[in-house]
Amino acid sequence: MANTWNKNPLEHDIDDSIYDIESRSQLNVNPAVLSAYVRSQTPSKIPPYEFKGSEIKSKISSLELEIVMERTLFVTSGKAQGSFQLTIPKDGGCKIGKISVYLIGMEEILAKGKQKEVTRVFLSKKLSLQDTDLAPTDAVHASKPDMHGMMNAKKGVTTLSFSIPFYKQKQEIEDEEHIKTEVVTSGPLPSSYWHKETGGIRYIVCGVVECKTGQQPRVPLAVYREIAVVESVNFSLTKEFESLVPHTSPLVIETSEDVKQGVFGMGKKGNVKLSASVRVPKAEGNENGVWTSGGIGFVGVEIENNSSKPVVSCKVRLNRRINTFALDQQQNGDTEPEIGVDSHLHPVTFNKLIVAEKDYHSKKSSKHAGIAIRDPRHHGVGYAEDDYYMGHFNQNGGKGKEIWDGVPPFSTRSLVLDVSIPAFARSVRYGLLFDVSFMVSVSITLKGGKEIALELPVTILNPLSFLVDVPPARLNVVASSTFNEFVRRSSISTNASALPEQLQKMEVVADSSATLMDELPRT
Repeated sequence: MANTWNKNPLEHDIDDSIYDIESRSQLNVNPAVLSAYVRSQTPSKIPPYEFKGSEIKSKISSLELEIVMERTLFVTSGKAQGSFQLTIPKDGGCKIGKISVYLIGMEEILAKGKQKEVTRVFLSKKLSLQDTDLAPTDAVHASKPDMHGMMNAKKGVTTLSFSIPFYKQKQEIEDEEHIKTEVVTSGPLPSSYWHKETGGIRYIVCGVVECKTGQQPRVPLAVYREIAVVESVNFSLTKEFESLVPHTSPLVIETSEDVKQGVFGMGKKGNVKLSASVRVPKAEGNENGVWTSGGIGFVGVEIENNSSKPVVSCKVRLNRRINTFALDQQQNGDTEPEIGVDSHLHPVTFNKLIVAEKDYHSKKSSKHAGIAIRDPRHHGVGYAEDDYYMGHFNQNGGKGKEIWDGVPPFSTRSLVLDVSIPAFARSVRYGLLFDVSFMVSVSITLKGGKEIALELPVTILNPLSFLVDVPPARLNVVASSTFNEFVRRSSISTNASALPEQLQKMEVVADSSATLMDELPRT
């Protein structure tokens, strides 16, 4: 099998056939080719950093790599866990030296017009699995390493487990676990998010093996796996909502407009006042409440109609806003600007999208009394028609339409509206070059078409952000008698995190009343 060059996620594809790196006399030095040549001679922007981009391979005939993650979604308070698999078809096909797994976090803003692509690595951690000062793994035949620290590869599939915490640990802990933090920025880590038109925030797990075949020089083999990550918060939400907020709160806003009466806007003016508030659950401590992805968002609306025209509709929209930024270009030549304390950012792109929408339209309702309320033709009547709402929602990508009582002239009404929050909606708060925010837009329409609108911000977090870590990949399943005995011996205050370890130390006793799940072997 022929060697294949790795497609580096951060580098453009380079056609090595257009120039000969070994002989510069054959290099066609037109600007495009020269740019590709320079990129090929510079260190890679992602691991392994110590090699040039053109030197990194993804596969050779004598060694194949694969990264397998334990879960599909990670939280920054936990660890990136998985396994690094090395497949070696035959003994002696190659020699293997250093084996490492990297965890990196980066912002990448795509090129737009004259703006070049911008990349910022804000997290880079390296876990050493095999090195000259570590015991050899099962991927090699244990022997004295050669001058490059390499040993003969062992035929078969070797699976090496890894666990890399997102946040930096104490130095002595990282030294003991053979983890090296190479790049880390202050402050919380952001959630991952990728927008194909603008860029985003990426977390990548990279497995690297240094190897060589025959008399060839050593080369790095690298395999990459992107992972989905959500930020972690140190507070939780309660089941209660605030009933009193200061007028300076960003969760409350109001506006008012004059309304002309009569034909062609003639006659005495009236006034309509619209107030809106984002209702969020109370949070522990001094934190502001938030909405959660895939949940229900509540919006309080108060309409004071001091005009002779009725308010006939009310619309609630959830708008996603994506902003990207780049560094101001330096004035002294074409040197690529570096991100630092004195860096100046300028906006590159702005993208706005309605991710959820709900319309309420006034309609005269039938009298819900006597035989009418028992007639199927009057059931729901738009107020509670789930089938109608869900069908409308599915066909129109998040739009729902429901019946509303409206606001008659010279009257005031308050109500709480609900809007379904998409599961993919989440704020990205801690990026430097990439930001995702959400705005709630509330608008009312008077008879005749006049519209009054306002909007206010809201933070949306994934429910996983409130957990310390995601559930374990493996669940300890024991006989019910063993579990009951453990609970009997322990007090109610037993630390739940120690339960699996203590259960494993107990003898599993067969129970005639055990269910099929109880009888499964422990893992």
